[in-house]
Parts: sequence; structure tokens; C-alpha cells
Amino acid sequence: MTCAEVFARMGEKFQEFRLKDVHGIFQFHVRGPGGGQWHAICRGDHCQVKSGVHQRPDVTITASADTVVRLAEGRMRPTQALLTRKVKVKGDLLLIAKMKVLLSPWA
Repeated sequence: MTCAEVFARMGEKFQEFRLKDVHGIFQFHVRGPGGGQWHAICRGDHCQVKSGVHQRPDVTITASADTVVRLAEGRMRPTQALLTRKVKVKGDLLLIAKMKVLLSPWA
């Protein structure tokens, strides 16, 4: 799985995990080979993920492409990634707590 594939599937996973109470804009800064910029606009039962930078995100998440893939594949736990600062989060921490499931394994 590549980082681009993770973000391509994020909207689908949002619906699968039934995150209806999540309303916000999430900016992802992904460093390293295979990285890039993506943002997710989440409103109720819909989450639209696009490449690029959003001007007013509620939450900004920074990680390496390798970390994003490892989280999606279940080779790293979200708590471990946050505590070791492999994933850095700025903004509305209550909102990111609701989205934690999207950092969990997808397999």
C-alpha cells in the first residue's frame, strides 16, 4: 500500500467506520518519498479527500509517508505514533480524538 492509496481510500473508510459525529477539516502534511499534501473535509456521514492544502483546517497532522502506511497496515499503533512524535497534531484535539479510528489498521 502507498501513501496515495491510503488517502484515496480515506473517504470510504470514514463511511465504513460510521463517523457521523465528525465535522471538520483535516490537513495532512506527509513528508518523504511518496508524501504530499492532502486534506479531508468531513461533514456528518461524508468525507471528501483531496490533494493539496486547505486554507483553514481545524486539525493539521504531520507524519512521514512511511508512518502513514505503517498505521494503515497495522504495523504501528496510533498511540505509539503520537507518543513517539512520529505523528504530530495541531488544532482541535477533541476532533482528532474522534478521527483516531482512521489512524488504526485498515486491513
